[in-house]
Amino acid sequence: MAAIVQESVDALTATGINKIILTGHLQQISLDEAIAAHIKDVDIIIAGGSNTLLADETDRLHPGDTADRPYPIMTQSATNEPIAIVGTDGNYRYVGRLVADFDAAGVLIPESIDAAVSGAFVTDEQGVVDTGNAKPAARVVEITEAVRNIVTEKDSNIFGQTSVYLNGNRGSIRTEETNIGNLIAEANLAAGKRVDPSVVVSLKNGGGIRASIGVAAYGELLPPPANGLVGKTGGQISQIDIENTLRFNNGLTLLTLSAAELLEVIEHTVAASGERSTPGRFPQIAGMAFSFDASLPEGSRVQSLVITDTDGNPMDTIAQNGELVGDADRTFRMVTITFLVDGGDDYPYVNFPNTHRVDLTKAMTEAQSGGQATFADPGTEQDALAEYLAANFAETPFGMADVGPENDERIQNLTFRADGLVVPVADENAFDITLTTGLNMISLPLMPDKPYTARSFMEKTGATTVIEFDAATQRFIGFTANSTGNGFPIEGGTGYIVNVTEAKSANFTGSAWQNTTSPAAAAPIQPSTPKTWAFVLRAQLEGIIGVTLTVYNGHIRVAEAVAANGFHAAWADMNRQAVVSVGDTLTIEVHDTTDNLIRTLQHDISVADVHRAFTELRLTPADLIPQRTVLLANYPNPFNPETWLPYQLANDAEAAIRIYSSAGQLVRHLDLGFQQAGYYTEKSRAAYWDGRNDLGERLASGVYFYQLSTPDSSATRKMVIKK
Repeated sequence: MAAIVQESVDALTATGINKIILTGHLQQISLDEAIAAHIKDVDIIIAGGSNTLLADETDRLHPGDTADRPYPIMTQSATNEPIAIVGTDGNYRYVGRLVADFDAAGVLIPESIDAAVSGAFVTDEQGVVDTGNAKPAARVVEITEAVRNIVTEKDSNIFGQTSVYLNGNRGSIRTEETNIGNLIAEANLAAGKRVDPSVVVSLKNGGGIRASIGVAAYGELLPPPANGLVGKTGGQISQIDIENTLRFNNGLTLLTLSAAELLEVIEHTVAASGERSTPGRFPQIAGMAFSFDASLPEGSRVQSLVITDTDGNPMDTIAQNGELVGDADRTFRMVTITFLVDGGDDYPYVNFPNTHRVDLTKAMTEAQSGGQATFADPGTEQDALAEYLAANFAETPFGMADVGPENDERIQNLTFRADGLVVPVADENAFDITLTTGLNMISLPLMPDKPYTARSFMEKTGATTVIEFDAATQRFIGFTANSTGNGFPIEGGTGYIVNVTEAKSANFTGSAWQNTTSPAAAAPIQPSTPKTWAFVLRAQLEGIIGVTLTVYNGHIRVAEAVAANGFHAAWADMNRQAVVSVGDTLTIEVHDTTDNLIRTLQHDISVADVHRAFTELRLTPADLIPQRTVLLANYPNPFNPETWLPYQLANDAEAAIRIYSSAGQLVRHLDLGFQQAGYYTEKSRAAYWDGRNDLGERLASGVYFYQLSTPDSSATRKMVIKK
C-alpha cells in the first residue's frame, strides 16, 4: 500500500508541491503509524475510520472520555522527516484542528504546533466558541436543516426499548463481546430461523456495527434519549437508531458448514486480534461460544468452541484444548452476513464447498420477516433487528448491561479470564439417539444436570417441532422452532414426537433415571413409510386476547389453540397415519370469550410446512372484526395510579370513554376519535387512564364507572381506585 501511495506523492512533488497531507480510512490507527514509516515527503496523515480520540492536556473532553494518545502523534517517515498523525472520536462528537508551520523546503516543524491552538474540540456550544465562533455557511445550514427533518421523522418510528446503553463503540465491538453485538446476532438468528428452522448459529463482523445505541453524558452511559419533537421517550429505539448502528444494512445469508469449517471461520475472526488491534473481522455471535488466546500463533488461538442453547448451555463441543472434537464432517446451519460470504474481511466462506447458500434478501418475504418493519427490505440486518425488537422488547425493555471482557461468556478472551466453557466429563453417562428424517417418537434417555425445556430439547435434537401428550387435558401440546419462550418441561419416562429435516444423531449425558426402564427405550420408533402423522399450527396473535382457535382439516375437527398453550394447535395419529398433506386446506374458526364465532380463516399447507411438521398463522386486530361492540374489564383493577380500558368495536365509529364518580359526576372525558372496527385490548391499543380528572388532579380512592360511547351503542363498567 505504501508503494501505491508513494506513486501519487511522487507525482505531486514532481510538480513542485512540497506540503503533502494523506487522508486514509484504514480504520486502525496502528496501520496509519505503520504506513508512515514506509513513505516519504508526506507531512500529515489524517487517520480516518479508527475513532481514536487523540487529545493533549489542554483539550476539554466530554465527561468520562479519556485520550488514547496526544494530539497529534508525531512520528517519522522513511527518510526520517517528521509526520503528524491526527484523528478524533467518531459520530461527530469532536472536531480536530491542526495548525503547523513548515520550513523553506516544505518540511513540517514540530515545534510550531501549539497545544493551546491545535487539538480536539468538543462539538457543543462551548466548542463553537473555542474554535473561533465562525458563522456557518448558508449552504451548510440548508443541508443541516434538511438532514434534521429526515432524522426527526425517522426518530418517530419506534420498534423497541432498552433500559441500558447498547455498546457499539469501536474499541469494544472489534475486540470483545458486547450487549449490542449479542442483540444483533440474536436478531439475525431469529430471522434465519424464520426461513429455515434448522439454523442454530449466527455470526456477524464487528466492523459492520458502526455505532452504539445510547448516549454518553457527564461520564455516564445512558439509553437513547427522549425526543419531545416526536413523542419519543427515553430508552425507546427508533428507525434512526437502527440505521445508525447498522449503516451498511448488509444482507443475511444461510450456509451449512462442517464442524471443521466452522472452527476455521472462528479462527479467522480472531487471527488479527491483539494489543491496539481493532480488526473489522472480529465477531459478534449467537447460538455458540468460544474462548481464544491472542498470544498464541494464528491458526491455534481458539481453545474452545461449543454450540449453545438459548440459555447459553453447551449442546455440542466442536473444539477443546485447541483441538477439533468429534466428527469433523458433522454440519451446522448458520446465518451470517452476505458481505462476508462474498469474501469481505477475508472470511474463508468462499473456499467451502456444499454450503447450500440461501440469500435471505431473495428468499424472505415481508410476512416471513414479521411484517412490523417496512423501512428496510426483508432479509437485511436493519429489518431483522427492527423485527426482533418489535417482537421481544416492545413492552419489556432490553436490560442486559454491557460488561468487560473478564465477564464475557460467549466470546471468552483468555487474557482476561479463565476458560469457562463446560464440556461433559469423561465418566459421565452418555447415550446417542439416532433420528431419521421426518417424525420420530423418543424419550429422554438420561436425567440431565439441568432440566430440558421444549426449546432446549429442540435445540439438542436439531428438531423443528416437539409435541407432547398432556394426560390432564387429553390433548397434544406443540412447540416449534419459531415459537417464543421455552415451552413445556421435558420429563423422564414420557414419549415426545420430534421432527427433524435430515437424519442426525443426538448425544445426551446425565445420570440414570431411577425406577424407569433402561435407556434403550429412548430409541425412536419409526413408521414403516414416511408420513406426516403429527403436526402443529402455531398462531401468532398480535394485539388480540380472549379468543380461541378451533382447527379443522376438511370437515374433521383436529385441534384447538388457546392462550394456555401459547396458541399451538397440535394433533397426531399414533397409528402413524397421515394427518396432513401438501395441498390440504385448514379451516380455523376464531371464537370470542362468549364462544361466538368471530371469523373463519383458511390456510393452505405447503411443501415447507410438511417438511418441518408445522405451519404458522399470524393474526392482527385488522384480521378480525368483532360481531358486536363490547366494553371489557379494565386492568389492573383495583389500580393505582393507572389502568387500561379495553374494548372491541363491531363497526368503524367515533368513540369516546367517559368516567364518572360513584355519585354520577363526570370526572374525565377520553376522546378516542375515529376508530376502525376491531379489538382494542392490548396496552398498545386499549384506552389509557392515569387516574386524574380533566383538570389533571389525582382522584381519591373509591368506585368509578367508565362508559364507552359510539353513535350506535353505549356500555358501562365499574372500576376501583385503591390507594
